[in-house]
Amino acid sequence: MPFVVNTRSLNASRHAGVQRYVSNLLRALPGPVKTLSSRPAAGLAEAQLWEQVILPTQLRGRLLFSPANSGPVRLRRQVVTVHDVATLDHPEWFAGRFAAWYRWMLPRLIASAQHVITVSNHSRDRILALTDAAPDRVTAIPLGIEPAFRPADPAAVQAVKQRHAIDGRYALVVGSIEPRKNLATLFRAWSGWIDRPDDLCLVVAGSAGHAFAGSGFGTPPPGCRLIGRVADADLPALYSGATFFAFPSVYEGFGLPPLEAMACGTPVIVSNATSLPEVVGEAGLLLDPHDPQAWTQAMRHLIHDEAARRSLGAAGHAHAGRFSWHATAQATQSILEQEAAR
Repeated sequence: MPFVVNTRSLNASRHAGVQRYVSNLLRALPGPVKTLSSRPAAGLAEAQLWEQVILPTQLRGRLLFSPANSGPVRLRRQVVTVHDVATLDHPEWFAGRFAAWYRWMLPRLIASAQHVITVSNHSRDRILALTDAAPDRVTAIPLGIEPAFRPADPAAVQAVKQRHAIDGRYALVVGSIEPRKNLATLFRAWSGWIDRPDDLCLVVAGSAGHAFAGSGFGTPPPGCRLIGRVADADLPALYSGATFFAFPSVYEGFGLPPLEAMACGTPVIVSNATSLPEVVGEAGLLLDPHDPQAWTQAMRHLIHDEAARRSLGAAGHAHAGRFSWHATAQATQSILEQEAAR
């Protein structure tokens, strides 16, 4: 291969959407793929120092592909994936040091790289608006869906429900616990749902991280359970068993959880903000993320209308079939080969 992949991000103790992107892309790219990484046990400061100082000396003229929002800021011969620019748009959502580092590093990285890949047209628009990157140097390549995300059989759903102590019907949210996920609006909508069925629970799967400035909400309302991070192997059945999936996020680079839920045949309600309309299309209910009453009405509609749930679930399942990691890898490989030949 004429390029080397920077896999420092896979050493993180907490794997989120970025790490899943890197892992799936490595599996889908035609191999063998050469990778370089810092020590697995390295702390954040050591890993960043390795990336900025040591990594460039190990390339021997080869193109570097840095797929996780970070890379050597002075290296020109590099393709970088910038998933979003939330730290530039909304630094208040992040811990102070984290925001300060990315606000310093990210514009310089984008300016120096030969080419920038991003994951949605929304993210591409924000990169072009906030930096001096030329439009022909920034390419949007959508993410894919793993084959494991498909409707699960009832036995698998029941096993996951027992594992996480979920009784009866449930609505589901999946994502990191951070301000931009906008759980406060969903919790207000849930609390305002006066005639909510007694056997319906709101399950929130996800964990907080050191990079975020709090959770963005106070005490969860009655009928809501925060179950923490769920193993990837449990996610297909957890999605499949949900009566509906809710995702009120106000800012996404792409938004994998709604697409994963749709792939599992579960109807989705998402916000109409940032990248989510282009990811979900017309296969989900799109709502104003700041209108709790609209979310209450949509949840009430889906819980009482089985035909609507079936129709929306089928439309979502068909829509999700358009996304694959093979297609993502093909488009990425094309960019890498183009830039390696320069």
